[in-house]
Amino acid sequence: MSAWLHRITANHCLNLLRRRHPQDPWTGGAPSPAIRATPLQILEEQELSRRLEQLLDALPENQRRALS
Repeated sequence: MSAWLHRITANHCLNLLRRRHPQDPWTGGAPSPAIRATPLQILEEQELSRRLEQLLDALPENQRRALS
């Protein structure tokens, strides 16, 4: 379960970083104009964050500290 949780956490963080700094490969990596999330995407992200928090809270204390 820990590898699974680690992968979810890593993917979630990468998604957040990509959303903050989108890059356009056609301009040599220069940031493209900000892409606005749809209301559905925002809701899905909030639900994912809520679920991730629940899963992290369910971990034993020493595992939670390792992920902090």
